[in-house]
Amino acid sequence: MKTVRWLATILTLFVIISLFALMPPRASATANNDNVIENWHLQWIPAGSSTDNIPLLNGTWLDADVDNPQTTLPDGTIGMWVHFVMPSTDNWQRPGILIERLYLDISVFEGSRLIFESNRDFIYEEISYCCLSTRFLLRRIIMFE
Repeated sequence: MKTVRWLATILTLFVIISLFALMPPRASATANNDNVIENWHLQWIPAGSSTDNIPLLNGTWLDADVDNPQTTLPDGTIGMWVHFVMPSTDNWQRPGILIERLYLDISVFEGSRLIFESNRDFIYEEISYCCLSTRFLLRRIIMFE
């Protein structure tokens, strides 16, 4: 009788361990930093200029990165254009992009084609106007190649 219980216990443990071994890995365990955008290019949008005209990719762009993100709007500007190359998402089931903080409008272009737009007619956070150095105040941003 003891042998039957002992065998049943071992068989149960074997099944449980096998189930854990066959489970798919968690998404966070398979994520890698190859898909993190760490540098980009930007152009300031001068006050009084039209934000409907997409800047040329071969124009003058400033370099920015995670260590120098250029979040403070210079005097005489109303926003910025940001350009970066999207990492490959061929192996993703649901490709997407996360923009952690965005307080005003965003327009996303692929080449010159508008593929996403979101406009806010309200102040997202009242202190966003006081703390320009830590906030993105963007009018138009992302263009993909």
